[in-house]
Amino acid sequence: MDDFLATLLVHPNTKQPLYYEPSAHILKERNGDGAFHILKNVPLLLPTTTDNEALFNYQAHYEQDAKSFDYFEEFMDAHRVENDRLHQHILSEIPKDATLLLDVGCGGAWLSKNVLPL
Repeated sequence: MDDFLATLLVHPNTKQPLYYEPSAHILKERNGDGAFHILKNVPLLLPTTTDNEALFNYQAHYEQDAKSFDYFEEFMDAHRVENDRLHQHILSEIPKDATLLLDVGCGGAWLSKNVLPL
């Protein structure tokens, strides 16, 4: 787990800083609450409904989404235009002087392709 990355992460529910516990290979709050596993050096920080019943269940949402949506299907022209406009809007929201950017997208790497020099 990269030390710099660990200094940026907070608990998704409580917003308290998380600290790396090397012996257990987890991230957790100082008080011992909120332990999160790390898989292949990627912290798994999905919020859960156990901390707050009103919280959105991301895992169930994306599992259902994966059953209903074909991510590899070719876009129709109208959808492609809408998607391109969305991407342009997202890019316009990134401050020009930003030095750090966390891409938590769908795996298509469109953001990286647009912000990283070749």
